[in-house]
Amino acid sequence: MDTVVAEVNNLHHYQVDVFKEVIDMQLQELNHRFNEANTNLLLCIACLCPSESFKAFDLEKIMKMASLYPEEFPTEYDLRVLEVELGNYIKDVREDERFNDLKSIGDLSKKMVEEKKHIIFPKIYLLMKLALILPVATASVERAFSAMKLIKTDIRNKMSDQFLSDSLVSYIEKNVLKGIGNDAIVTMFQDIRPRRVQLLGLQSSSSANGFIRHSQPPVASSSYAGHLPATSSARRRPPTASINSPVSR
Repeated sequence: MDTVVAEVNNLHHYQVDVFKEVIDMQLQELNHRFNEANTNLLLCIACLCPSESFKAFDLEKIMKMASLYPEEFPTEYDLRVLEVELGNYIKDVREDERFNDLKSIGDLSKKMVEEKKHIIFPKIYLLMKLALILPVATASVERAFSAMKLIKTDIRNKMSDQFLSDSLVSYIEKNVLKGIGNDAIVTMFQDIRPRRVQLLGLQSSSSANGFIRHSQPPVASSSYAGHLPATSSARRRPPTASINSPVSR
């Protein structure tokens, strides 16, 4: 009897305390990453899928997807043209046997280019391109968060927002920064504000706002030269008593 109770308790532990808790954590993470707006966008994109003779096609959802891109469809006229194209497009592709075996939006876009239908339905082809580049844009954001974990560590937990943003840009766009020379960066910092001393690496001796850029670091003046520590060769040795000198008693 004790063995049966132990098995029931173990089964209850793994089902309730472990399995359901993990599922709840995953659901919370998915809800955090994919809010209502992102979920609606993904559902609208799924309506472009050509599998099973365009079974998922939904005119209203595709029009809703187009309304989320005001730069590509800025006027009401563009949306009406898209609606007319969608009606003609779905009739055309369902009657065309060459579009029957397609499985993904990528295959559909390739087939449209091969059959020159991207010229006949340009706005629909634009929607397909927007749907295909969406994962790339999302991956860029994920890479930015991965870079943040490398830059803002426990030792650097007091970084300001501006310094963190600049560090992230430098890390993420490091391929672009490789083409920028050190002299260009030093020159930019030199020109930010007037400086009495020229930054290391610049050879120009031009003046800015009345302040002279010195080609060499300033030399200590004689007013405080005596405060500088003497070198080993210049150190004075204590006077030694000569044979003829009187010895103090």
